Amino acid sequence: MKEIIILLFLPFLTLACAGGAIQKPLTPGEKKTVADLMTAVAEINRRTPETLSANMEITGAKSGKKYKSAGEISFDAKAGRLNLVLFDFIFKAPYTMLFKTGDSLSLYYPLEKKLILTTTQKIEPGFVAGLSVDIKTLVDLTSGKIPLIPDYRARQMADSVNPRRALLLLENRDCYETISFIDGRPDRILFVRKESKEKIEIYMKKYHSEGGVQYYRNLRIISETQSMDVEIAFTRISMNKPLKMKTEKDISLPRDVNIVKQ
Repeated sequence: MKEIIILLFLPFLTLACAGGAIQKPLTPGEKKTVADLMTAVAEINRRTPETLSANMEITGAKSGKKYKSAGEISFDAKAGRLNLVLFDFIFKAPYTMLFKTGDSLSLYYPLEKKLILTTTQKIEPGFVAGLSVDIKTLVDLTSGKIPLIPDYRARQMADSVNPRRALLLLENRDCYETISFIDGRPDRILFVRKESKEKIEIYMKKYHSEGGVQYYRNLRIISETQSMDVEIAFTRISMNKPLKMKTEKDISLPRDVNIVKQ
């Protein structure tokens, strides 16, 4: 079951790309194009819901092995809360539960009877499959936003194959992020670490729109380096409606639960 956790977290595992931006001057024409593309990203990020609840169906493969799982996601952007629960697809038994409230972060693994209590600043590298997690990217993507690497320098790239497509390249000392637009709307993101050349691709295939806000209907995440390919379909999407969100305190924990505080 943990392989599916790796599949879900992959886009956030390699994006802790801190460091100064690469300073390269832009021409006046490039500045305008970059500004237009960044405005499109800002508009999408502005139109994300304040609250959301949805079901997930997850299908994926790692090194030739196929996986299938179900899940539930909910968040309240203003309260800084995010809940993610993953279930066995057949038996519907939860095997991973994530709760974020402000900077507090809890991960509960029912099958292992293990509860990790930490914060977004104190997450130990390796707590998910030996890889570190950029929690800001996780929150951005799960809230429907286009995640952006920190301290970036932006420049535009031409796509000679398809005139309808434009490419926006963001770069800092450690990473590249390429946001691909079709008819002015982002539909793909490519992250590349400069040193390791590791690549993560994210495809935003469909959107659900309601009352001027939008959220994904389908995401596809690919990592050739990790031999992983996962697709997430969101259903029963409810946006900007009152939510009653649980925390780890609402879980019925076994007496012999292993509590790890970081």
